[in-house]
Amino acid sequence: MKNFITDNKDNITTGVALAAFVLSIFNSIHSFIVARRDRENLKTELHLFKAYERDGRKYPRSITIKAVNSGRRALILTVLGADYDNGTQGGTMLNHPNGITLNEKEQYSADFADVSNLLCNVDDDGESRCADNLWFEDTLGTKFYVKGAKKRLKAFWKQG
Repeated sequence: MKNFITDNKDNITTGVALAAFVLSIFNSIHSFIVARRDRENLKTELHLFKAYERDGRKYPRSITIKAVNSGRRALILTVLGADYDNGTQGGTMLNHPNGITLNEKEQYSADFADVSNLLCNVDDDGESRCADNLWFEDTLGTKFYVKGAKKRLKAFWKQG
């Protein structure tokens, strides 16, 4: 056995190095997969509702925004914001000052009528501005844009 080891020393060293390399590759791939699954991830959607009347009462057109934490780490949402058609931004604080904590698979939804200050308001110069995109912001300052908001808000404003 001793002769085998001394005669094949280079082959054994190469084999051990190759095995260590392959294990390292598998470990890197596993770490990448776990890190992707473990990161914060917010899935958002926007639904439009037309104005309607029921039992003699009129309901204005509105939107519902939903957010679901599809990551493993908790997210603390602090702002629901909008990009306006005049290039400015604005928003509303969520559950000020603490924000809204979403653990894994928890959801948050908000309903806004078309008269909402978030959707349409007057800026500091007295000019009217309407939202053309919506987003959430977390405590780290990361913005999560609402999926399909630009397209749906454009349709919302065309409904008049």
